[in-house]
Amino acid sequence: MGWAYSVDLRERVVAAFDRTDMTEEQVAAFFKVGEATVRRWKRLKRETGSLERKPGGGGNPPRVEPRQYAVVRAIVAEKADLTDQEIGAGRAADPGAAAQVHRAREDARPEPSRLHRRGGQPHRNDARLRASAAR
Repeated sequence: MGWAYSVDLRERVVAAFDRTDMTEEQVAAFFKVGEATVRRWKRLKRETGSLERKPGGGGNPPRVEPRQYAVVRAIVAEKADLTDQEIGAGRAADPGAAAQVHRAREDARPEPSRLHRRGGQPHRNDARLRASAAR
């Protein structure tokens, strides 16, 4: 997902379509936005009366419960240079602590998707690999 266009640009695009005899395709080319974007902004203006951006989706819930945040932060602050496994080995009396730290660190640095690592293109064998894994 890219960035949100400014409200100013959205208003100029919709106004250009309304005030001129340009087609959606011409307006899109003039402002260097997609044709579908022009259609979406026109519909948004018609349905809501505004071109403000919609609120975001929110994302995934955290894996660590809120009551555990203080414990996890204290462990990570105390032993920031240790790996998750080393922290877990040092806290054998509390086996859940290592799992809490690991989950907190995973949430802090999300793994890039396969498409992101490949520059946005799926690998040609992805479908075949998934099919063979299901067998």
